[in-house]
Amino acid sequence: MDTVIDRAVQKVLEGDRGAYREVIAAAEAKVRMVVAAMLPDGDSVDDVAQEVFITAYSKLEEYESGTDFFAWMKAIARNVALNERKRWLRSRDFKHRYRAHIERSLAGERDGVAANIKGELLAALRECIGKLKGVSRSIIEAYYFNTDTSKEIARKSSRSEGWARLALHRARLAIARCLGEKGMLEND
Repeated sequence: MDTVIDRAVQKVLEGDRGAYREVIAAAEAKVRMVVAAMLPDGDSVDDVAQEVFITAYSKLEEYESGTDFFAWMKAIARNVALNERKRWLRSRDFKHRYRAHIERSLAGERDGVAANIKGELLAALRECIGKLKGVSRSIIEAYYFNTDTSKEIARKSSRSEGWARLALHRARLAIARCLGEKGMLEND
């Protein structure tokens, strides 16, 4: 198999860019496995695998014919996936720091708004949330009290993100109906 790959690589180096399809076909499954194993977010496997093949193409003249091509590709895949993993972690950390900063900035304003909320409205809201059952209650608690995103809720529930958003929407509607029945919402 390595001689077939070596011939395809040689064709690419000689200017036959179409021969790179053979290289991709031979290495794609192995590259995807390496990438998927290293990334915390499975949604980016396709993009990172594509980046691996672009990187490999640009470095193809560095590959030594007769050596283990798949080991060479896996090394590139590991490096690209590691860089993506670092980027993802930095982004996640930034979002958490940014959120904490915003929450600190708005704490005084939030406390002022909370103090102005009529005690009966807050009690009614608590009662309406308390009436929620099963998934509706757990998804409201996860989203508003644990600050989980709909994506995190979906992952924890082994469901799709669309399901989580729909369940959250339905739970909000139930709370709004409950508050409306109690006369706590203004009619628009």
